[in-house]
Amino acid sequence: MPYCQIVVGAPGSGKSTYCNGMQQFMKAIGREAVIVNIDPANEQTQYACAVNVTELITVDDVMREHGLGPNGGLIFCMEWLDKNMHLLKERLVPFEDKYILFDFPGQAELYTHNVSLRSIVAQIQQWGYLPVAVHLADAHLCVDPANFVAGLMMSLSVMCHLELPHVNVLSKVDLVPTFGRLPFRLDFYTEVMDLTHLTRLIDPFSAFSAQAAAAAAVSRSGSNGGLSGSDDGGSGSDDGDGDDEEDEDDDEPAALPVAVVAERAARRKEKAVRRYIRGHRRLNKAIAELVQDYALVSFRPLSVTDKAAMNRVLHAIDRANGYLFRQADLAAVAGLDVGVSAGDAYMDYASPDTAAEMVQRFDASGAAEEAVTEDDKRRAAAATAEIERAAVTAAAASAASAVEATDGTAELVSRLGGLQIRTKEKQ
Repeated sequence: MPYCQIVVGAPGSGKSTYCNGMQQFMKAIGREAVIVNIDPANEQTQYACAVNVTELITVDDVMREHGLGPNGGLIFCMEWLDKNMHLLKERLVPFEDKYILFDFPGQAELYTHNVSLRSIVAQIQQWGYLPVAVHLADAHLCVDPANFVAGLMMSLSVMCHLELPHVNVLSKVDLVPTFGRLPFRLDFYTEVMDLTHLTRLIDPFSAFSAQAAAAAAVSRSGSNGGLSGSDDGGSGSDDGDGDDEEDEDDDEPAALPVAVVAERAARRKEKAVRRYIRGHRRLNKAIAELVQDYALVSFRPLSVTDKAAMNRVLHAIDRANGYLFRQADLAAVAGLDVGVSAGDAYMDYASPDTAAEMVQRFDASGAAEEAVTEDDKRRAAAATAEIERAAVTAAAASAASAVEATDGTAELVSRLGGLQIRTKEKQ
């Protein structure tokens, strides 16, 4: 029964890079995989496609012939493919015994209200494939708390829409050091811990409102008899539900100094921005509570250049779709590394326990890649020494057996010779 991965994620999250890297990694551990491109807008792939949907239909052709935009053209292509899946099935016949990586498009509307992509996945299941959805989220989402909460909601939406065994992957973690210091350790984001700490950091004060506050402060200091006191305060409650106090200047006199008018306008603008920030924060808090209440979303950190990370992701995927329980494949993979146990037949890479420790292995100078190479050399040397010791032990055991067999044969011949002599004497 064929197994496959349904690779999805937002545009730019690294789906094509993941497919290419996963195919190479699986080849390295003795598993043959092919890639099928299901994105009609991806006409120039960085990998060799076993089947390419652009041979059937492309977004550019649809846009030109039907006068549609990029998103409308993509939806048209997916709906057309949904109705003509027999053409894709015919092209998959030569690869029925292969592990398949399906590279799907990433537009969000395909995973929210459009049913064509879900119908395509359902038909793939009807063909006998055992799929697992692999949803990629860019690690850059961790930089902005609001973006990370939106990414959580998108992951949950994809899980509910596709209704498949699901693995969420936080891609490009090797680039995290270039983003600057994150508010929390990376494992806070991968394990989706207490999100209330994260929602407190959402837009504490936008640049626009800060400029308004500065203008209001200058206006106050420069005006005589201007309004005194503060309104909301720059460090109010993160999710306060209180309303702003009523403006005291609703009934303005016919003529006011220009400085006072400017001050009041700045205060109105500042209050409007604060009101928006509080509403935005409450919305993100509600989404975070929804995600956390169901506890369905967590991420596997991944860099395609890190073999230990690739190994962990593949292990999680194989547990999700049942590939892990193929005994023949387990035996084949177990033979590749002397450090692999029968219960967990994967390449035995020494890897850090936490995502944060894994990220520390990367730096701009490329020392991490050299460290991985040296680590591989040490493990290879250890494996070679172990094999040589096993060979010496086996040879010694074989020699001992041969000596014992020779001694036993000599003794038997001697006994037979004595028996023959005694028999002749009796005759």
